[in-house]
Order: sequence, then structure tokens, then C-alpha cells
Amino acid sequence: MVGGLLVCIGFSAKMAARNIVNFVTNCAPKRLRNPLFATSNRTPKRPAKAPPDTALPTRWLRQRLLGNAGCGSIGSVTLEPIVNQRLYQQVADSIRKQIQSGAMPAGSRLPSEKLLAQQLGVSRPTVREAMIALEIAGLVEIRTGSGSYVRHRDSIAAPSVDTGPGPIELLNARILIEGEIAAEAAQRATPEDLEEIAGTLTEMASIIARGEHSRSADQNFHVSIARASGNDVLASIVGELWAGMFSPLFHQFSERTRLVRRQDAALHEHRAIYAALRTHDALGARAAMRHHLMQVQAVLADAELSKD
Repeated sequence: MVGGLLVCIGFSAKMAARNIVNFVTNCAPKRLRNPLFATSNRTPKRPAKAPPDTALPTRWLRQRLLGNAGCGSIGSVTLEPIVNQRLYQQVADSIRKQIQSGAMPAGSRLPSEKLLAQQLGVSRPTVREAMIALEIAGLVEIRTGSGSYVRHRDSIAAPSVDTGPGPIELLNARILIEGEIAAEAAQRATPEDLEEIAGTLTEMASIIARGEHSRSADQNFHVSIARASGNDVLASIVGELWAGMFSPLFHQFSERTRLVRRQDAALHEHRAIYAALRTHDALGARAAMRHHLMQVQAVLADAELSKD
């Protein structure tokens, strides 16, 4: 009994010592790290001596180890939280800081999309998303055929450029997910499911003929296919993806790239998807759905927001 207790105490002490070693090795300033734990072949320097003070753990060690700005927010040290931003938001924030610092004064023309992409090391679609986000935030004005200009100070809105998932990112997700959903629906769709999907095509054709935007009928088509898969979770996922399609960023992006002009092409692609569903061709349904969404993505990725 006593022997077991001593073993437990020894193990706990060993673990505590190991934790202290790890903390000192990782967080202490280099000049305070114990050379005994270093891997360098250099002759170790003598460790810093503690003052002859019995309050070593609470004063000397705390001051020298926990006072390090890289190891926590203890005492007077304050650390900024790490924010995981989407790439277009990082680009938009970089430009926003230049605007607010005065480096890009009101009325000045921003560099071209191509030049910004090269300077920032990102793709041109990412720059497009960033510029639309800045326009929504009220920081820039995009003039078709001319360029993007910094807005005057009295018209600048809130500095936030967090407008949710980017259109390109959203479509990437849809290509991966909805292609498989279409394949599953082709195998499981009932006559009632096919009738519902056909109804969305009729609705979409009628809206286009009136010269109106067919976004709602488009959504009904995709959600109906997800329901035809027989999986309510998949139907819910497609609904959530379409909620992103109605976001301010996606709406503004589609307007700037004139996505509405390809409604006739979208209807044709929808009919191809339906044809594969009706014949229960899973491979054909997957391919047709992916082709349709990749065509939409290509319009957003290749269109120009302003003149280079």
C-alpha cells in the first residue's frame, strides 16, 4: 500500500517536472532557457541565477517566464486573438488598412486587378471577391470600364469586410456536393420526384420568358433534386448552400459579372440534368450537374469587374 503510494507520488512529481521543462523550453526567453535541454553542440552557458529569495516560484520565475509576450496574456501583457480569415477577406483587409492609413487617399484609383493579384500573390478571382467586399463595406467604388476608386471619407461605411463565404469557394463546395447528390437522386428518384423537378423547369422557363430573374426557380430545381435523393440531411445542406447564394457578396458579384445573362444557358443545363435523372443515369446526372456548376463558376472567375 505504502509502496504503491510512493510510486504514484514519484510518477506525479516526474510528470510535473516534465511539464515545467516543456514550458521553459517552449515559452521562456532564449536567454533564460536551460542549456541542458538544448540540442545545439555549442558550449552551454551558465543558467541565470535566481536571487536569494525564498519567493522564487511566485516572483522571480513568474516575472521571467510568464512575462514573455509569446506565452500568454498574463499580467499587463495583452495578446491579439488569432482570426482565421478567408483569403479574400485578408486581401480586403490589406487594402482597407492602406485606405484608412491615408496611403490610398479618397478619389484615388486602385491598381488594376491584374497588378493587385501579382503584388498580393493571389488569384484574380480572389481580388474580385475582395473588391466587391470593399464596395459593400463602402470603402471603394467600382466603375465598370474605368477601375476601382477610393470613396470619400464622409461616405465610408463600417470598416468590416466580413461578408461570408466567397462566391468561388461556395461554388467549389456545390460542385463537390451536388454532383454526388444528383448521382444518388438518379438512382432513387420516384415518379413524383421527377414530376416535381420537371415543374421547376417549367417555372424557370416562364420566368425567363417574362424577362425576370429566375433565381427562386433555380433554387427550387436544386433543392428538389436533393430531396429526390431520399436524404433529408442532403436537402438541408443544399438549402444552406443556396442561402449563401443570396448573400450580399454573391448578389453583388453576380450583378457585376452579369451572371443573369446566362439564364437561358442555365435552363438548358438544367434540362440535361433532368434527362439523366429521368433515365436513372447516375453517371450522367453527376457529370451534367458538375458541368452546370462549373460553367457558373467560370463566369464568376473569368469576368472582369473593371478595365485593366
